[in-house]
Amino acid sequence: MTTKYFNVLKPESFVDSNNEERTNFLKVGVAFPFQNGKEGFSITITEGISVTGEIVLLAPKPKTNDASADREAPYVDQHDQPPGS
Repeated sequence: MTTKYFNVLKPESFVDSNNEERTNFLKVGVAFPFQNGKEGFSITITEGISVTGEIVLLAPKPKTNDASADREAPYVDQHDQPPGS
């Protein structure tokens, strides 16, 4: 299956309670591949959000029927390093 859209995410680094550097990804918009066959994306930033610096595009996480996953904040991932670093 082809990805129909990507989430536009802003990485934000922080130090956790174990004094380890971590990164949260805040969803700031969506990106859709061009429909006309050309390479590229149309990116829409959510109204009221100002973004500077690095942004990343990630495919959305697959839907799950796990009830515990519903309690987690969508599109916020914790990683030791941002993708591509």
